[in-house]
Amino acid sequence: IAGIFKADLDSFSQEAEEGLCKVQGPALLLAHLRGAVTSLLANAGFGTYILPLINIHEVAKNSLEGVAIEDT
Repeated sequence: IAGIFKADLDSFSQEAEEGLCKVQGPALLLAHLRGAVTSLLANAGFGTYILPLINIHEVAKNSLEGVAIEDT
């Protein structure tokens, strides 16, 4: 699942921009991914499997610290 988010970056501080890109965006997409996987597996006849919750804040803190956000 991919998401495209657009905002006027001049109105955001660097800290707010990093929070949106590293934490909030992935958290929004993860909710949709969990539902899509559950539906796909159930409709394919594999029964229901619910992906576990992931603490996006901890993942971002541990794995994305020091990663710079680049403007494209």
